[in-house]
Amino acid sequence: MLDFAIIENLHQIGPDPYISLRFLAQNIGPLMLLEFRSVSVLVVSLAVAALANIKIHDLVFSDRPITNRRCENVVARPFVCSSTTNLLFFIVKWLFFKAPLINKKLPPSPARLPALGNFHQLGLLPHRNLRSLAQKHGPVMLLHFGSVPTLVLSSADAAREVMKIQDIIFCDRPESSVGRRLLYDRKDISAAPYGEYWRQLKSIFILQIASNKRVQSFRKVREEETALMVKKIEDLSSSSLPVDLSELLMTLTNDVSCRSAFGRKYSEEGNGREFKKLLSEFLELLAALSFRDFIPWLRWVDRISGLDARLDRVSKQLDDFLQGVVQEHIQLGERSITTEQKEDFVDILLKIQKETTHGISIDNDSVKAILLDIYAAGTDTTATALEWAMTELLRHPNVMNTVQKELLELLCLYDIFDADRIVSSKQI
Repeated sequence: MLDFAIIENLHQIGPDPYISLRFLAQNIGPLMLLEFRSVSVLVVSLAVAALANIKIHDLVFSDRPITNRRCENVVARPFVCSSTTNLLFFIVKWLFFKAPLINKKLPPSPARLPALGNFHQLGLLPHRNLRSLAQKHGPVMLLHFGSVPTLVLSSADAAREVMKIQDIIFCDRPESSVGRRLLYDRKDISAAPYGEYWRQLKSIFILQIASNKRVQSFRKVREEETALMVKKIEDLSSSSLPVDLSELLMTLTNDVSCRSAFGRKYSEEGNGREFKKLLSEFLELLAALSFRDFIPWLRWVDRISGLDARLDRVSKQLDDFLQGVVQEHIQLGERSITTEQKEDFVDILLKIQKETTHGISIDNDSVKAILLDIYAAGTDTTATALEWAMTELLRHPNVMNTVQKELLELLCLYDIFDADRIVSSKQI
């Protein structure tokens, strides 16, 4: 390697040393000997070589560098370098360098930071940040979040290519330590890996739980809970009190999901309120960022931040609750199903568990995982969609007037609510 007198290889190190060293490694090789003035520096840019030096030959390299002393034999003597070059050797390559990608045609990717990747380019509104990046780099771009490469699609054609044409390649969800701990080691439908188990669960869900006949059987539940919400809005309006529509919509979807899945709702006073709070924390944790998934060597941050403790607590409390619900339904056994007491989802899943015609074994953990899927999919997503719809209606009064008229006609036509509750289109 070409070096200059006095400064030797220092001229080849730019403002970003790790980029300069990576460039040199691609041209010279994974093991290089650089000369920084009077200091010989061994640069390792391959995981196998770094493992050999740090673990296998750890005694050779165990001493900290000694300044103002030339290292004549890098292998036989303690490693000698300044504090800056020591940082380069022990941190820069070990954490940031990757083996060069050979003959791989990758989508465009914005510049990223070492270790963090593109995390710094996401703000409080990540969807807007991604749109800005897509306008610059194109509808298909490759981002890196820590050590996880992520393909971002921003056009209908690209999404169709992934979800229809190449669906088998992209069918699995990324593994998540949070999902594993909350969803019984991916035994649910949403996170289970693609295979026979997932196909059978999907078939059971579509034919037994989400069929049109089953959905219609819970119509009365939906109407009762919607009527209760409208009554609450009416009472608050008549008392000139503010209406927290977000909270009311979340309560509505929570109560409908709980009555359909568990047989009763859990939004009343006392224990019910605590359980509702627990379910809300469960939904919050599902979207939590875990350092161990993106930057594994920072997994200790999850312990310090309290994420690990929260996951352990919530998963334990949810498991205790769901186990109690399942056990209660098992003890009731073959109860008589009347028009006043419909089968809930626990009854359906326990009945399927006893059958052997589906080709898979469904244990209690699978039942509990599916119940959590049903609750999460039927609560937060529905409430969010309703909240966004109401927000857009408030922003467009003309559209709201049209919707009010259509609703008034439909409510009177099908008699969903009592006629005396519909006073005027203004209250709707």
